[in-house]
Amino acid sequence: MTDNAAVNSFTAGKGNAGDIIFNDCDLISLNTNAQINSFAVDSNGGNIRISTGTLSAKNDALLEVNRNRWKSRN
Repeated sequence: MTDNAAVNSFTAGKGNAGDIIFNDCDLISLNTNAQINSFAVDSNGGNIRISTGTLSAKNDALLEVNRNRWKSRN
């Protein structure tokens, strides 16, 4: 993956973000801002599972799982 390509799962509120799964890959290469991420707000994020011989990430590539809990301001 290169040049801002992305694989994402996302949820906000009810429900869970989906899993991202790469099975039995010889090589996964992330380059030039490519990203794989799972993100959740007030919910459960998905998992990222990678089974590969080689994982390469360079030039600002991103592999991330993130969960945020928004706080209301009153």
